[in-house]
Amino acid sequence: MRALITGSSGQIGTNLALRLLEDGHEVFGVDKRENPWTDAFPTLLQDLAGHYPAFPGGIGGVEYKQVELVRTDLWHRLAAVLADHDALLCPTMAVPPWPASKAAAKRYRDERRGARISPAMTTLWNLVPQCPVISVPVGSHARAEDAGLPIGLQAVGRRWRDDVVLEIGRAVELTRA
Repeated sequence: MRALITGSSGQIGTNLALRLLEDGHEVFGVDKRENPWTDAFPTLLQDLAGHYPAFPGGIGGVEYKQVELVRTDLWHRLAAVLADHDALLCPTMAVPPWPASKAAAKRYRDERRGARISPAMTTLWNLVPQCPVISVPVGSHARAEDAGLPIGLQAVGRRWRDDVVLEIGRAVELTRA
């Protein structure tokens, strides 16, 4: 896994990064100050709260703000749904799995990239981080070519209502027991 940690020079960010490194993961940090405890992972010194110029391989302030506007719009749309509902339930994946070969995975990924479609329904919730989300297995595909492959359910809850999302996950697990 490759992890990008913002606030990587603080105590929590540093300890998380060191644990991920210890577990064999790749870590890259972003913080506005140098890390006083370690230099075990690369860190971009950048204040994400303020104006900043584009840097090689990254996005500039204009692009960052455009993404933020999309996130805000998504949040408002989701908030309207969650105003009348405790949670939103949806599949984890929008499509059945593709064959488990590198060639098939690359072909499938290239087709989806061209169509600007993500098969993972989890991507959307990465853009709306204010809401708790859980993904739990709910069964397996019945189609002969996909038989036995897992199907997942996501539960997206209201802000600060992790308890509701965890209870939904628990209920799903109990129905499968």
